[in-house]
Amino acid sequence: MVVVIDEAHYFLQNSKRAKILEKMIREVRSSGGAVILASQSPDDYDQAEFNFLELMQFPIVLNATPTSHKFLEQKFALNTQQAKLLLQDITKLNQGEAYVMVGNKPVLTQLCK
Repeated sequence: MVVVIDEAHYFLQNSKRAKILEKMIREVRSSGGAVILASQSPDDYDQAEFNFLELMQFPIVLNATPTSHKFLEQKFALNTQQAKLLLQDITKLNQGEAYVMVGNKPVLTQLCK
């Protein structure tokens, strides 16, 4: 089972909905499924009550304008300087381009043409 939630920031911005999302992620993962969260900014996942970043296994970052490099540090195993540089590159991505984790480093990938 794979559950895809687009516009996840609508869930993440509301503490009641975020709690439901957290429970759903745990339940689906415990039964061997996966939850895909899609949102317009990595900043949306930075929650005080629950660390949604910790649960992300396969981050894909398309063109975005995040204000924090925390997401990149945590999910791409970068130091602060590397994350800040990648943050600048992310704002310049073209349509269909993304950074994905390959092995132990972020790689610029062409998802579609």
